Amino acid sequence: MIKRILLVVMLSATCAFALSETLRVGGVTNASSYNSSSSSDFAPSLGLEVAQSFGIFDVGAGIAYNGSTGNNHFSTLPAYLLAKFNLFPAFVKPYIVAKIGYNLYTDSDLSGSDPKGKAYYGAGIGMNILAFQAELLYSSTEISGDNRGGDNLNQIGIYVGYDLN
Repeated sequence: MIKRILLVVMLSATCAFALSETLRVGGVTNASSYNSSSSSDFAPSLGLEVAQSFGIFDVGAGIAYNGSTGNNHFSTLPAYLLAKFNLFPAFVKPYIVAKIGYNLYTDSDLSGSDPKGKAYYGAGIGMNILAFQAELLYSSTEISGDNRGGDNLNQIGIYVGYDLN
């Protein structure tokens, strides 16, 4: 009997500290004109997030590739920490999310310009339904070294995710 109780306690502890990994795909577009180039093209986005749930809060980290949108001619690779506040944990779980991090890599196809991404932050809303996730995110990336004069790349992203657990 004691062995069964210990087994149940060990399994419960393992499940309580299980990380959730979410593979995310979606699209990003410029939220405002960047360097006088106003375009509403969507670019692909691919990411992976790992989070630990603490009741109504989730805390974790992620990395994403955001393709080149419109006429800005560069893509970004931000790595970030995230915090989610689950509004009411039920079958459908709406949440508010905040992300803050740093751009690891900025790829540019412009000659004579070498933009570098710096700080990255974002805020949005989303919902989890079973193993699926949908999210709407406003994000901003600080840009330096772009001869065209831009300081921030503001984007809106729409994502769909799948929990790999």
